[in-house]
Amino acid sequence: MNDNDMEQLAKFLGHTLGIHRSSYRFPDEVYQTAKLSKLLILMEKGKAGEFRGKTLDEIYVQLDEDLLVLQSEDNRKRKLRRMSTISRFKKFNRPEKSQKLRIRGGKKCLFHGRKSRRT
Repeated sequence: MNDNDMEQLAKFLGHTLGIHRSSYRFPDEVYQTAKLSKLLILMEKGKAGEFRGKTLDEIYVQLDEDLLVLQSEDNRKRKLRRMSTISRFKKFNRPEKSQKLRIRGGKKCLFHGRKSRRT
């Protein structure tokens, strides 16, 4: 948008151009972080030299594929860790033979396998 369009938009919304700029724009830190992230991603991929002489605004970094692959690998690893933790927990907390439930009828105590005195 050029300055005239910005001024018209600000008038339409009922405030001045200064208020519009201060309230409806991202802080400078957001823009700086996004630009620096582009550079770091290119350096990580080893492609920073390909963009020599270009400004960060001229560089487009495709993120979707790489992030999806990393996220799916991370999720798979987390699931495997969770499953192994659960299986170790189950194996560790198995009741001994004397503590297993014997079901004959009536309510049984879950710990001892005896009938409960409460009815």
